[in-house]
Amino acid sequence: MVLLTTRAKEKATSNVLDGYFSTPDGNAYEINHGKQLRAGRYEFPIVMLTAGVSNRHPHRRFSSMVVVHTGNNDWAVDKLP
Repeated sequence: MVLLTTRAKEKATSNVLDGYFSTPDGNAYEINHGKQLRAGRYEFPIVMLTAGVSNRHPHRRFSSMVVVHTGNNDWAVDKLP
């Protein structure tokens, strides 16, 4: 929660964040090269992978994450996948 902006904290509870990182099926994440939206704001495409029903083919969910410069060389997540 420390790395989230106020805007991101309003949209994500700690239970939602826990869901990203602690599922019984296991998760994997692919984060690709980002693009600058404007000065101090970048968007990164993300593919979230979870084990499929047969455990042979993972389920893919495409999303993005936005990171913003908050000053003093600090960065924070402004939009979660």
